[in-house]
Amino acid sequence: MAFKLDLKTIFILAIVAMFVLQSLAIQSSMGQSEPAATPTPTGIAGNPVYAYAAVNATIVSYAGGEVVVTGTGVGSQPEMRDALARLKTQGEVTYFTSPTTDMLDIIVPSIANVTGIAWALQPYLPPGGNITSHATLELPANITFTTASGNVTAPGGFRISGTIAPFLSEGSRLPVGLHVYLIGTNITDASAELLEMRGTVAVNASVSNLSGDWQAGSAIPWGARAIDVAGLNASLSRLAAKHSLSYLQNDSVIILAALNASQAAAAASLPFVVSAGGNLLTLEPNFTDEEAATQAIRSAIGDNASVHFPDSLLSASLAGTNATAEEISAALNGTGAALKRSGTLTLSGNITIDGQSYPIPAGTTVSELLPANATLGGSAPYSASYIISAAAVTSLR
Repeated sequence: MAFKLDLKTIFILAIVAMFVLQSLAIQSSMGQSEPAATPTPTGIAGNPVYAYAAVNATIVSYAGGEVVVTGTGVGSQPEMRDALARLKTQGEVTYFTSPTTDMLDIIVPSIANVTGIAWALQPYLPPGGNITSHATLELPANITFTTASGNVTAPGGFRISGTIAPFLSEGSRLPVGLHVYLIGTNITDASAELLEMRGTVAVNASVSNLSGDWQAGSAIPWGARAIDVAGLNASLSRLAAKHSLSYLQNDSVIILAALNASQAAAAASLPFVVSAGGNLLTLEPNFTDEEAATQAIRSAIGDNASVHFPDSLLSASLAGTNATAEEISAALNGTGAALKRSGTLTLSGNITIDGQSYPIPAGTTVSELLPANATLGGSAPYSASYIISAAAVTSLR
């Protein structure tokens, strides 16, 4: 449904006449219409200037007398129809019909609590379902627009109306983008859109599936870097036909001050040093005594030399295994690798943004690497990226 704009408070005062503006088309994510061609009022000096403003509009009312529910099979869903029957008994619903099996058309009294109706029906929405109603929103009394030559403040206070998800109570606010043309501080033409809200938020999540896919990773201390990669591979192959193991062994030693030529030559002469240059020494792969290396290097290049031993990196993955976390840890032979398990989280409940609550759509799930001790039905912390459009959560992942 296209939004409409009430311009009863916007006017252009000419020298000898007042021009009453036409109603302006408003576009929202629920329905769009193109703005009208920009008029140039006769008798007023100046050319229209394009301007834009993003403002918060206040929900004034849900006065359309109708709530529409859509979703696969929602028109014949027993739980939804039972909920509507209860609302009808309470006087919140006048009557409801099912034009199709995927739609419910609900007629409500003019004094009905549309937001309360929406929240009462929301638990019975199927995945992908929506609840919408006709809302009237009011823009701020004064609006500061951005133009190519600077900011201009123009009178506002007019209202827009259209279809949104009615989960926000009257008095709540929604972000609106206004595209207008100005002559001075007078608006001559406009279109508007409900803006998306984006961000991250902590949500309630429960583990609804655990797969047989695992990942492991570890930083191996320099002194323990000479590990048996072939042996680890053999151990993993006994747990999963599909597996991988990657090991980046770091045989370098970092000197925190660059070596001069004589220091580099002295360091290179050490029996366990393969090469020396800059601030880097490369040691024999099987030499793992950090204390002995430090003493020998300082004797060669200076007692105050700062010597750093970087970690090596181990990563492994297993697919479709029935092995437990304990069995996988044992196969990795004490490398200290942290285990993660692939699984599915079901997100439920509400999210609260700027003090306003929005229901999480039914059937919202995300794939995630979970801690090794995750259990089916257990809770898991999850920070979700959200998109809210026309007062409804349209993406949560």
